[in-house]
Amino acid sequence: MKGFLFVISILLSNTLCSQVSIDSVQMYNSIVFADVYGHVKYYYPIKNTSALLWEDIVSVGLATVTECKNDDELKDSLESFFSKIAPEIVFTNSNIIINDTINLKKKKYYYEHEGFGQGKISSSSKLLDFLITLTQPYKTKIKYRKPKTNIKFYRIEYENITTNIPYGVDKPFKIKNFNKQLEVEEIHHNIGAVIIAWNIYKHFYPYQRNIVEDWGVILKKAITIVSLENTEYGTFKALNYLSYTLNDGHARTFYRDDSLHYLPPFKVRIIDSSLVVSEVLLDFKDEISLGVEILMINKVPIKKLIDSLKYQVSSSTQQWRDFRIEDEILKGTKNSNIKITYRENYVVKEKTIIRNKTNSNWVYQGEGIKLIRDSIYYLDINELTYSDFKKNISKFNSSKGIIVDFRGYPRTVNILKHFKDTVLKSSYWKVPYKTLYTINKDEYISKGPATRWTIKPSNKLITVPTVFISDGSAISFAETCLDMIKYYNLGTIIGQSTAGSNGNVNGFWIYNKYYCIFTGMKVVKNDGELITKDGITPDIVVPVTKEGIKMSKDERLLYAIDYLKQKSKSNNK
Repeated sequence: MKGFLFVISILLSNTLCSQVSIDSVQMYNSIVFADVYGHVKYYYPIKNTSALLWEDIVSVGLATVTECKNDDELKDSLESFFSKIAPEIVFTNSNIIINDTINLKKKKYYYEHEGFGQGKISSSSKLLDFLITLTQPYKTKIKYRKPKTNIKFYRIEYENITTNIPYGVDKPFKIKNFNKQLEVEEIHHNIGAVIIAWNIYKHFYPYQRNIVEDWGVILKKAITIVSLENTEYGTFKALNYLSYTLNDGHARTFYRDDSLHYLPPFKVRIIDSSLVVSEVLLDFKDEISLGVEILMINKVPIKKLIDSLKYQVSSSTQQWRDFRIEDEILKGTKNSNIKITYRENYVVKEKTIIRNKTNSNWVYQGEGIKLIRDSIYYLDINELTYSDFKKNISKFNSSKGIIVDFRGYPRTVNILKHFKDTVLKSSYWKVPYKTLYTINKDEYISKGPATRWTIKPSNKLITVPTVFISDGSAISFAETCLDMIKYYNLGTIIGQSTAGSNGNVNGFWIYNKYYCIFTGMKVVKNDGELITKDGITPDIVVPVTKEGIKMSKDERLLYAIDYLKQKSKSNNK
């Protein structure tokens, strides 16, 4: 709550001119509508509906229900609106129980989802309870059985309104004559964007246990952000807040008109809550030194800036959150000024710098394989190709050892088959399985793209000691590799824990202006633990220090070199 209030206070100070007053009744009406909308969209069998149509439905529906003054008006309004979209839904007062039952002998149609974006209308003479259980060693076992009840409706209850949605209908419904008869205001359009994203996360985000607050509370806060700044950019902020609540390293919101992409000619790193200059472009080397501590940016203390950004980036781990904050804290518009206050040699200085660089200025084309000191090979996983690796195996085996740097995103996983003479298996990837009948159950399937990888060993093995370097920037595919490296003991991992987010990424557009992404799979590591929260922990933790940055030392690489040198000495005794 403290973080949310901090964000709200910032918005209040900057956006009073665009505020829209939303009272408690309008907020309640919006939340009730949002919940019904999501259940209808994803679980009522409606044929041939486009994303554009659903965008109209959400904004027009909001305009329809927002001004209702009491529960009776809201119930009548919902009933009238949804009769054109999902006619078999019944709205009642909460004290009324509908006892209709399903005829199990008659075929019923229902919606099922194998992850977000894989929804399809299915039919069955029995509405089956789709049970999925994990058995040792974490294999997926799928069973079908008859439902425990033949009750016709799934109930969504609010204060004095209950939405009764049929588990299955006799035939899919096709929306034919929906049109925007009601004038939609900007506020309905903007809150509609929030409702679209909120429902996708609520129904399809696989790590629901990562969500700290109740979904209704989250929606209320997001709508509040829009009401404080009823603009496209205010909507972007609200969508970004929704991404943050997922605590998911993949989750992010992009705004097509966002112009905050420009950086000064240096980069920073968070070390022990301080912000230090970690890299400087060549043409700026004489202007600022590595390792200097930045105290303020545009007169705002660094601690305050870092605290505010914590609530704007999504992450399940501290290391990935720091990595994302380091990327965001310096950004601004093209050719805008950034004024930094920094400490150098115990003297506080100020400097105004132009933001005229982008991330492309920091892309270095390095070598995939490099021979470094004392007959040790360094392999950069960002550049390394499998063909180059395979060609050099004999050279690697005549060296004192190899260092494989996983700080980034790998180009290949096939190199791992050369580190052990056993079959390697990846993490377990599980896609949420959703129907209205199983909506409140934690169920997943592993098939198709969610099939676990199996890597057979090569007859050409690496026979020298190997060190793998990791840090908080290693995410997704890198973590798949590092999980196998750690579980099968392919070498020694040194550095920092990884980002803690793995699994295929889902993405969706809203109004062709906002693009949202989030993790679409639950990933279970080889040891049975979830990848989220901790990531892959190294065998040896090696921190980065201010002194190391100041001396332009790659402390993790230097530690890896010393480790292999000591290993070589021990082996030669």
